[in-house]
Amino acid sequence: PNSEGSSGVKNPGISLEVSVRGKRIAENQVPEQIIASTMRTIRVASKIRLLPRILYSIGPFTNTGPMPPKSEKETRYTIVWTVTNTSNNVSNAQVRATLPSYVKWLGVTSDADNIAYNPVGGEVLWNIGAVTSNSQGISSKEIAFQVAFVPGASQIGTVPTIVNEAVLTGEDDFTGLTLRDVRSSLNTRLSTDPNFENGDERVVQ
Repeated sequence: PNSEGSSGVKNPGISLEVSVRGKRIAENQVPEQIIASTMRTIRVASKIRLLPRILYSIGPFTNTGPMPPKSEKETRYTIVWTVTNTSNNVSNAQVRATLPSYVKWLGVTSDADNIAYNPVGGEVLWNIGAVTSNSQGISSKEIAFQVAFVPGASQIGTVPTIVNEAVLTGEDDFTGLTLRDVRSSLNTRLSTDPNFENGDERVVQ
């Protein structure tokens, strides 16, 4: 089964033992019994997941500006990244994503020590570090940061991307595997914001 079903179990594994029996006829025509066996353990990798959200009416920061976004007017959004984990401890976890050239990094974050922005290329890097297994119910990490968007006239009627594809990576301490989760870009369709209404995603004049 999928490792997500192993919630509450730490470092799961499957032990397999295979035995083979047979008879060999020796040169003196006396049967001789042959027995061979081997045992292996299959280690089940953890499942880390990235849950990205884009918010306007709720969140840790106050967002301002028109909704729907308006041409030549600034609207601020809050981006929330949540990372969850299942069965094994994970080390060296990090999330990388880039901002489009028309989106501004404001430097407002919920954890300034572990997130960095590189204006060359617009990369946002969240150094998470260790993510414990879900065996103790404390397997999630979360961070929030704020960005600003000023639509141009050419974006009227469109649904612009605010954060490009995000990639989560980490090392499974139990299996030694490199884990990876890729999430698609976030745009002005704020599907996780309770006050979002259909049509608010398109830039207006």
